[in-house]
Amino acid sequence: MPEVINEKGIRFSNFATARLIESLSDSDDEIIIESDKAQLFPTPDENQFFKVVLVRINEDDEFEYEIVRVNERDENVLKNLERGEEGTTAKAFSEGDFCEVRLTAETLGKGITTEIFVSDENPDDGIGEQGDIWILVGD
Repeated sequence: MPEVINEKGIRFSNFATARLIESLSDSDDEIIIESDKAQLFPTPDENQFFKVVLVRINEDDEFEYEIVRVNERDENVLKNLERGEEGTTAKAFSEGDFCEVRLTAETLGKGITTEIFVSDENPDDGIGEQGDIWILVGD
């Protein structure tokens, strides 16, 4: 699977979803996922991370979530965790619950900045015209 990293050290990958193969308490600092799905998850280098969302269905058939920052992956073990990110609460999860790499609101806010301006002159590159609205993405 393709994997990308942005200038803030946040790693992303597509379709990284796996089930937990061991239960997880609200204070555990490692998540163990299915071995055959581990290669879908990013492998952060020093000063890099990715975010996962843990998902379970409670006894009332409602979804419950926790956002976790993952700073290290060793095969199918996600390590050096920061639990209960972005206003979520660290919770216990069961074997079979889901762990998914997702783009979260805070990650999006940290990873992309935008600037909007109206061009007051014709650009030199021949793209656009005077008065065009431009949106710049990045720092």
